Amino acid sequence: MFATGSHDRTIKIWDANKSKATATLKGHEKGVWSIVYDPTGARLMTSSPDFTARIWDAKTGKTSAVLNGHSSFCYKAVFDSEGLNVATVGADKVVNYWDLRNTKTPVFSMNDSPNVLMSCDFLPNDQQIVTTSIGGEVSVYSVKR
Repeated sequence: MFATGSHDRTIKIWDANKSKATATLKGHEKGVWSIVYDPTGARLMTSSPDFTARIWDAKTGKTSAVLNGHSSFCYKAVFDSEGLNVATVGADKVVNYWDLRNTKTPVFSMNDSPNVLMSCDFLPNDQQIVTTSIGGEVSVYSVKR
């Protein structure tokens, strides 16, 4: 199984062996720019220019959380290696760090980048988030727990 996103606001779940879409997920108000599965494959997360990241149940296709932490396009969202925390970045120059046990607000937000943030990932120990910007800057944020 794998997933694809589209500017038509949908996510398709595909059966790789049959080369056939098995489900279409809807919920974003604008296109889908990134998709990532959690480490177990039970959930997937999408980001969108509708300013949100969404977490979906991979089997039912239902949204389990909407992360409303950006004031502009959300370019990228990633799970940590345990699937317990999430980082999101966007055109608002903000990196958000989320605890998935409470998705109402981020645990913290940093907005010190001079440029739009395009990408993020957790470093292997899950204690730091690395971000990249459209201007070429690379930043590392500590998220020690």
